[in-house]
Amino acid sequence: VGASSGTLSLQGGGTVTGGGKLMVSAGATLDFNAGSYTTAAGTSITGTGTGVMSFSGGTVAVNGTYNVAGTTLVTGGEADLTAPITDVGASVIISGGTLNLSGGGPALTTGALTLSGGTLTGSDTLTVSGSTMWTGGTMSGTGTTNAKGGLTMGAAGVGDIESLVERTLNNAGAATLGSAEGGYGLRLSSGATFDNESGFSLDLIDDVWIVNNGGTPAGGTVVNAGTLSKTGGTGVSYVSVTLTYSNAVGASSGTLSLQGGGTVT
Repeated sequence: VGASSGTLSLQGGGTVTGGGKLMVSAGATLDFNAGSYTTAAGTSITGTGTGVMSFSGGTVAVNGTYNVAGTTLVTGGEADLTAPITDVGASVIISGGTLNLSGGGPALTTGALTLSGGTLTGSDTLTVSGSTMWTGGTMSGTGTTNAKGGLTMGAAGVGDIESLVERTLNNAGAATLGSAEGGYGLRLSSGATFDNESGFSLDLIDDVWIVNNGGTPAGGTVVNAGTLSKTGGTGVSYVSVTLTYSNAVGASSGTLSLQGGGTVT
């Protein structure tokens, strides 16, 4: 079953067994739109060139090979990738629904990650070599996201909330965090960790907050071996999670209020 032109929309549910294949070619889209689907071990989902593997509704349990070179797009429903994953594509885009990366194979790499809604979850590590744009939605699970090509969280003047639940997010680039006003921003829960690595930066570009959002264990930790600075806004930015830092933390604009305790090493 495949698409080499236009869009093939699957809406009735079903099961792929044996050596069954689902394929999408460059310039085309294969979309799971509704229903419940299961792909068994020994089956494959493949995409070549700029082909888009889309999940817009229903549930898809992928127990076979997933190897998409173009784009993995999630706008609704749930895609559970629980067998070793070969490739999630040059870009991963999530605006709704859930993408669960729990294949248990080698660390995954994509060129760009855009998360504006929905959830990225799972136990796998996802490394983003290019830009990570996070303007809403949730990163969760026991896995790790490595942002290596620049990280944008929210935007100045925009009421976005970015929720980090249990997961670790490592920043190895220039990161910014912005929001419309106090109360919006980055929320950590269930022991989540945001790690601003040595040699890199996290700029709070307005009166954005980094908030303890509960869970078990409550809140999370910001680890700063780079530079964490409030660089914009004339009001107060609150950091109410644990802060562990071995390098510079400061404010060049407004007030940076530290409320979560922590350790300076």
